[in-house]
Amino acid sequence: MTAVVNLFLFAALHLTAESLVDMRHTANFFPLLMLSMFAVFTLTMRRKLLFIPVLILAVFHTSTLFLTYAPLAKPGDWVRVASYIEAWEQPGQPIMLYPAGSFPSITIHYHGINSLAALPRGYDIKIQEPYNPADETESLLIESLTKQTTNHQRLWLVTTWECTPDDGRTPCRIAEDFFNQHYEAERDINLFRSRVRLFRRRI
Repeated sequence: MTAVVNLFLFAALHLTAESLVDMRHTANFFPLLMLSMFAVFTLTMRRKLLFIPVLILAVFHTSTLFLTYAPLAKPGDWVRVASYIEAWEQPGQPIMLYPAGSFPSITIHYHGINSLAALPRGYDIKIQEPYNPADETESLLIESLTKQTTNHQRLWLVTTWECTPDDGRTPCRIAEDFFNQHYEAERDINLFRSRVRLFRRRI
């Protein structure tokens, strides 16, 4: 019976649109898989030896919990991002966020002296629409970068795990090239799934 339920759930996930399936949805498999494994162990092993697979599973489960939650932070680690910037910032150093989808998160934790700006456009949390950096055009991004950085000698840039600058001519790569061309990094720190840099304009 357990195997039948497992197969049914697997088929349901396989036939569901990929955009509707996330890693957390596989949690439904866990208790059923455990029951299936112990059923196999019970049929194929002596009762006295059952502690061996139980011990192995306990070790792996504990290790997974430690590795998953060791950072003690949510993706983006906005508490540490905000604290780091507040500790090192000076007046007149605006904070740019890219992709713009991270804007609502940092506004909750940042209480410093500088302004926050999302690239390439503002982000309204009241508008319930998916944010996709790939929808941004190169001209829009360059225009926004030029406009928001023109009058500043130093500025902060916060990027998240959504930004993959190595994937060809993506918006992330365009933004990285812009900052590398016009600025040089004075501070650079990687936090949990986020990166914080303080840039100084090249002379």
